[in-house]
Amino acid sequence: MAKPIMDIFLFSKKLSEIVGWRGPIFIGIWYMVAGLLIKMLSPPFGKLTSILQKLEGDYRKCHTDII
Repeated sequence: MAKPIMDIFLFSKKLSEIVGWRGPIFIGIWYMVAGLLIKMLSPPFGKLTSILQKLEGDYRKCHTDII
């Protein structure tokens, strides 16, 4: 857990040395915007998984009843 945090810190430090303080800020903003966009456009996987589990359970019940 500490390595990814250290990588982000070192990358941000080096990037700010090269391009200034705006580089890490713009990258952070980009990740936030991309994350929000993906969250808005992706389907509700939790709800779809629960529907799938219910349908599979019904299928198995009917199959067992037939046997």
